Amino acid sequence: MPPRVPITRALVFDRARDLVNEHGADALTMRALASMLEIEAPSLYKHVKGKDEILDGICELVYNDIEVDLTGSESWEDRLREYCRGYRRALLLNSRCVPVLAIRPVATESAMGVVEVTLQEFTDIGFDAKTSWRLLNVVAAFVIGHVLAEVGDNPVTEEAQGHLDEFRSDLNPTSYPLASATIGSQQPARTVEFELALDLLICGITTMFPTVVERPTALTT
Repeated sequence: MPPRVPITRALVFDRARDLVNEHGADALTMRALASMLEIEAPSLYKHVKGKDEILDGICELVYNDIEVDLTGSESWEDRLREYCRGYRRALLLNSRCVPVLAIRPVATESAMGVVEVTLQEFTDIGFDAKTSWRLLNVVAAFVIGHVLAEVGDNPVTEEAQGHLDEFRSDLNPTSYPLASATIGSQQPARTVEFELALDLLICGITTMFPTVVERPTALTT
């Protein structure tokens, strides 16, 4: 029998994320996590204070998965696109953790580092701190909301998917000509829709704050 991996705080968070990604947030209990780690539930409290701390740790791991390649991204528009794309990729890698991130505020230093970098980008464009914070929240809500819709496309069971496919294919084209020609005949193109929404977001910022975004900016590296 191979030796048991030493239980650490980092391992607790990592296994908790695995548990949520496999079974959903409702499956995360101290007992279930302890069983996954092959220890008794009370032993978990040697490493974490409770479930809230574990949830914060999961959020931190997801934020740490964000990878952004800014090579050649000289404009703020391109940089924002890359940040949003990287954020989406990280969420899709941890799709069943997304509902957790959607309702929990940032509560760890590592995750706050992502917030700080993004705020710095907006302030470098020329926005004041308060507006930068609001724009950050808008961007986060946009990406999280889109991914929530994206990961919810497929019903959990094949039977549910079959019922949905049958309902859509049976739409009466006389009563619902537009819906039957689109929703009833094709799957959502989520990446295309994400890029369209991202263009609309950037267009909205440019339209609402023209005197800010037209200023020369000292972009961070």
